[in-house]
Amino acid sequence: QYSGAFTGTFTLHWRQHGTRLHGMINLSTGGTMPLNGVVHGNVIRFGTVGSTAITYSGTVSGGSMSGTYKVHSPNGSSGGPWSANRA
Repeated sequence: QYSGAFTGTFTLHWRQHGTRLHGMINLSTGGTMPLNGVVHGNVIRFGTVGSTAITYSGTVSGGSMSGTYKVHSPNGSSGGPWSANRA
């Protein structure tokens, strides 16, 4: 479990199998959504599955992660920085 922040806050609950990530993200701005991702060394990428597509990319160092996110919608894209720490 990780707790993080972007323009709101989020909590990640996932399981790692090898390099694959699978779980849920609870966003303060939009409810709970499933997510999938990958980790290779210290590089991480994950994204939501469903009607709202949000992709996150960044790096992992010990119990913390940070990077940038992008929200993809029919009205265009937005994004910014994100960070999270192991809870």
